[in-house]
Amino acid sequence: MTHEDRDLDLRLRTLLRDERLCLTPAADATRTVLGGVRRARRRRAAVAGGAVGLLGAAVVMLAVTGVPRLLADPAPQPPATSGPAPTTGAVPGPTRTPSPAVHRLQLGSPATNPPAPWRLAFRVGYGDRPSQLSTDTGGDEGGVMVWTPRTGVQVADGTWWFLDRVKDRLAHFDGNGRYLGQVSIAEQVKSPGCLMEWPVALADGSLVMTCEGDLVALDTRTQTLRTLRVELASEAITELVPRAADATHLYVFADTGALLRVDPRTGAATTVPDYGGPDGSHYRVTKSAGRLRVQRTSTAGSYRLDLRLGVAGQSGAEVHPSWEEAMGHDGTLALWITGAVEPTPGDIRTYTGWTTIAPDGTVAPVESIPQSAGESDLDNGARLGFRPGSDQPWLITGDSREVRVYVRD
Repeated sequence: MTHEDRDLDLRLRTLLRDERLCLTPAADATRTVLGGVRRARRRRAAVAGGAVGLLGAAVVMLAVTGVPRLLADPAPQPPATSGPAPTTGAVPGPTRTPSPAVHRLQLGSPATNPPAPWRLAFRVGYGDRPSQLSTDTGGDEGGVMVWTPRTGVQVADGTWWFLDRVKDRLAHFDGNGRYLGQVSIAEQVKSPGCLMEWPVALADGSLVMTCEGDLVALDTRTQTLRTLRVELASEAITELVPRAADATHLYVFADTGALLRVDPRTGAATTVPDYGGPDGSHYRVTKSAGRLRVQRTSTAGSYRLDLRLGVAGQSGAEVHPSWEEAMGHDGTLALWITGAVEPTPGDIRTYTGWTTIAPDGTVAPVESIPQSAGESDLDNGARLGFRPGSDQPWLITGDSREVRVYVRD
């Protein structure tokens, strides 16, 4: 296996374990998608501009290379049922779990730019200068495929860090896009070409990312890196993917399929069923055919939602959803949804939508928004987030020329 194939294999194995994607795990899924990636490299120049991909470049490759129908979504689970109704004077039986509140969300064609009240905060171009980010052909000998580094995160002080793999660094920018400097990965982690992904900002001002399956923490005040050793007695863990953080802990997917709550100071970990939010709540988002299910529990209020997805002009079409999620300091949950529809075999179309869910369960109207990933993306990481301690969401878009950062006023 070549260096490029090893990187692709690691990326795809990480992706395919994440239920947020349209694909479900399968024993030969990595081999299938890798084959599609290789075929796409050979055929990319002939692919029409309208061949839009799904969330993550792996799924984009699947869409444009004619790989047969998407792997099936898991079958929806039946709602919880109760025992017989109690009679007068009898000991009550199990209580019925309230049915989720149903909301119908219609996705639309991807927008070129996010609409108001989104505001373009800054843009960063690609090139050789320190103030520019780098692109990577990903092993494509012809140079037709170009991967772009749209993986970044805003930390507690309001500045931004982008993971620039080609230059083996973390590039630092202020809130207006002015270049502030860099931290070398090769000098501190001793892993040149490290596949840096999934940065998550913590409340203490640091950030954590994954680097070749390990967790690496950046102290943004001292600009030093350290490897975070995760300790979980009952599990043998070789790969970790950070995904979210609350006020004190980091939430990490392990290659065992477990969700872990990790103390970022010590690496001590416990297995948990849900993410923790910065407001002290617990939440999770899952999918089944044509819908997302959202659940939040909190002393201040709880909800269970059934978000049924449709698309404009495709009545009755089954939507295969993927999404990014982030929670603000006040408990508002933001969702950046991508839906794939296959009206006829091999004709895969992508639709998008943005919505928020208030702590009381109120779902905002869906807005048109760009795709969260495109044909030039293969690095992985959240492109939606909130600065720690803030209720202002941000998102990252871009193309083969530049990265664009938007904030919502």
